[in-house]
Amino acid sequence: MDNDLPVLAQAKKQFSEVGIYVLVADLNLAKLANDKFQTSLFLKQEGFETVGNYCDFDSFLHAKDSGEIDFPVIIKPRWGMASLSVYLAKNEEELNFYFKKAKEEVLNSFLKFESKQDPGKEILIMDKIEGEEYMLDVINDLDGNYQLTVVHKKLLRKAGETEAVETIRHEGLEQLGKKISAYFRHPLVMDIDVIISKTRMYIIEFNPRFSGGYPFSHAAGIHLPKALIRWLKKETFDSTEFLTPRVGTKSMKGYVMIQASEFTN
Repeated sequence: MDNDLPVLAQAKKQFSEVGIYVLVADLNLAKLANDKFQTSLFLKQEGFETVGNYCDFDSFLHAKDSGEIDFPVIIKPRWGMASLSVYLAKNEEELNFYFKKAKEEVLNSFLKFESKQDPGKEILIMDKIEGEEYMLDVINDLDGNYQLTVVHKKLLRKAGETEAVETIRHEGLEQLGKKISAYFRHPLVMDIDVIISKTRMYIIEFNPRFSGGYPFSHAAGIHLPKALIRWLKKETFDSTEFLTPRVGTKSMKGYVMIQASEFTN
C-alpha cells in the first residue's frame, strides 16, 4: 500500500472480500477530500462556488496583482484536520510570518507524512469570505442513496472549531447537499462547510466521514448509528424515527469531567 494515502480506503475491498464492511469513502473521494487544494480545483471544475486557494507565494502574488484576491487571507495546512495551524493574515508581513510558522508546525507534526506528496506546497493561502457560516451533514444510505441534508447555522467558533450551532431548514443548502450526494454517492455521511455571502453559497471543504460536527446532528434527533445497524442488517425502518432533525435545536459543545475511579472499579 502507498503510505501517503488513506489506509482504510485502500483496504476497503480486501475487508469486503472477507465479509467485513468498512465505513469509509472510496479511495478517490478520500484522497480528494484530504487534499484541500485538489478539493478547491475539483469544485471550480464542476461548477460549484468555492474560495480561491493558492499553495505557494508566487501563485498568490500573481492572483493578488491581477485582482483575484486580496487581504485578509487564511493560512492553513493543505492536508490538515481539527483546525491545526490555521491563521489569519491581514497584510503581507503577517502572511510571511504565519506562512513560515504553519509550514514549520506541519513539518514537525503528524501532518508531515501526507505533506510529502507535494514537497514545498504543504500550506494553503485561502481567500477569506465574509458571510454566514453553515455546517451540513449530507446523509446517504450505505448504497449511496440520498436521505437528507441536516443544516446547522454556526453560532460560535473558537480556535477554528465550531462550538455552537442552531439546526435549521434552508432549501438552498439542502439542495446543495443533495447535489453533492448525487455526485459522490458516499456511504452514510459527509460533512460540508459552507459560507453564504451575498446570496452565493461557497463550499469551503468537505469530509466524507463522521466529523467533529456530527454530535450537533445527533443532539437534534439524528441517530446514524441506529440507522447504520439496520442498513447493515438489510432491515427496513421508518426514516422519521432516526433521520428527522428537530429544527430549531440549539447545541453547544462542552466537557464532562469523569472521576478516574469510574475506570478502575
